Amino acid sequence: MSSISILEKVKSIAGNDTVMIFGPSGSGKTTFCLALAYEAIKSKLKVIYLDTERNLNNPPGELDYHYLPDLREVYAYVKAMPKANIAIIDSLSTPIITAYSSANMADKGAMLLKATELSGQLKLWTWRNEGLAVVTNQPTSQFGKTNIKEEDLPPRLGSSIYQYKEVWRTTATVESDKTICLIKAWRSRKYPRGKPLFRMTISDQGVKIEPLV
Repeated sequence: MSSISILEKVKSIAGNDTVMIFGPSGSGKTTFCLALAYEAIKSKLKVIYLDTERNLNNPPGELDYHYLPDLREVYAYVKAMPKANIAIIDSLSTPIITAYSSANMADKGAMLLKATELSGQLKLWTWRNEGLAVVTNQPTSQFGKTNIKEEDLPPRLGSSIYQYKEVWRTTATVESDKTICLIKAWRSRKYPRGKPLFRMTISDQGVKIEPLV
């Protein structure tokens, strides 16, 4: 890891508020969130990690980790979430899309509203606890969208993005011995869309994150 505090850099951009990080599978979202969590733990801060996809097989014992694939359980936990310095939901859209796909037509609208409501509850949590909340998400499907480039696709459940102070987009380039991930501004109060914020290098030597702003 870089000697520069990535957590402090994130907070210098987003403050004690909400950040959405979205991008395709394998573009570094979970790795970036874990780096934030590890930094916070080393600084004796409390981190809550909600994993809706079982992305973590062996979460560290210092992490307040919860595997919650069911939307009802995610919603109930977030609504009553205890005080912490950082809350991470990895990922927000998965339980909502799962619930949506199995709901009847009368309930589908309610499923989509849950995304906005969950995001709003996270916003309230950051305000009450002076904490940082980070959520990962996937882009919308490119199916049927012939006139839009993949990197321009918005996040899933796009109406909820207005609850977030910062929305960032991840991309990944695979080289022979490493993967280079870029975290760029997508909807930011400080930087234009496409502005690179962090470069993350994943290799056999570990993970290195460099702030670019």
